[in-house]
Amino acid sequence: QSRAVLQGAAEGILVADLESRSFRYANPTICKMLGYTARELRALGVVDIHPAEHLDEVVATFDAQARGDLVVARNLPVRRKDGSVLHADITTTKVRYDGEDCNVGFFLDVTDRWEAEKALQQSEQKARRILDASPMGIHIYRLEEDDRLVFIGANEAADRILGVACDAFLG
Repeated sequence: QSRAVLQGAAEGILVADLESRSFRYANPTICKMLGYTARELRALGVVDIHPAEHLDEVVATFDAQARGDLVVARNLPVRRKDGSVLHADITTTKVRYDGEDCNVGFFLDVTDRWEAEKALQQSEQKARRILDASPMGIHIYRLEEDDRLVFIGANEAADRILGVACDAFLG
């Protein structure tokens, strides 16, 4: 009965042995998500499905989750069989599985969110560079729900023109 629940889950699920970090179980959703068969995933381990440049972070995160110090790992890069990368929030719980201590990882594909966050960061950095390059003094305000304007920043030219650091007026 519990296998049926795991098999039908909308999230990708991998069960990894705590000691060897090898996979003991893969549900159909994780197979579809990563492009592997369940048999192929059972022949792999944690280090095999993450980009090499992120392995230190991934292994440290896996170990923290195994100790119970961390429940949800956010935005971890996961490598698909075809080499492409998705980003996942991985929620874990420690269980005994076939007599061994294991982490059960529930994978939620957050690639769209991750890409949107990256695009927003790049856009904000570009806007900040444009703002700072302007010779005109510019103050930035946020419109509150009660129609009040709240000062949230200024460019370097505004500081220079006024002869004071505008950050002192934040809020």
